[in-house]
Amino acid sequence: MLRYERDLNLIKQRLCHKWIYLKAIKKHVVIFLFEAVDNV
Repeated sequence: MLRYERDLNLIKQRLCHKWIYLKAIKKHVVIFLFEAVDNV
């Protein structure tokens, strides 16, 4: 049971990191699009 909880925490941490990573990428894409529109 303890091992299961530890695995669950690991999964939660990974999901959290993935979420932060995705949000960061999204922000960069938005900035990139704005700059592209600006250059046109």
